[in-house]
Amino acid sequence: MFSLNKLSSLKNKTDIDLLFTNGLSFSSGPIKVYYLKNSSKKSLKVGFSVPKKLLPLAVTRNLVKRRLKEQFRRLPDSFFVNSSGSLFVVYIGSTVNESSLISSFLKKVLTKVLH
Repeated sequence: MFSLNKLSSLKNKTDIDLLFTNGLSFSSGPIKVYYLKNSSKKSLKVGFSVPKKLLPLAVTRNLVKRRLKEQFRRLPDSFFVNSSGSLFVVYIGSTVNESSLISSFLKKVLTKVLH
């Protein structure tokens, strides 16, 4: 399983801006993923976002972020073999989905991105 810790989180503003300008984007259902392959980095850095415009209550945004992170963490290691660079997961749905739906959409979009 992929571990989400300080070393694997994407926090640098310049890296995020570079990812949004030069990266590829894929979407499946309410999930959109931006990916930028970087050969100089040895690991995969991941960020998560839920727009305030789509889900105005902080409680629901945090719920969706927790579900996204947990389903991402539960993915098997086979998804992340030989993957390096930056990955940003954005929830673009206007309603809260169950964890099983989030998991299926996340698997679908990450197979497009990482393979």
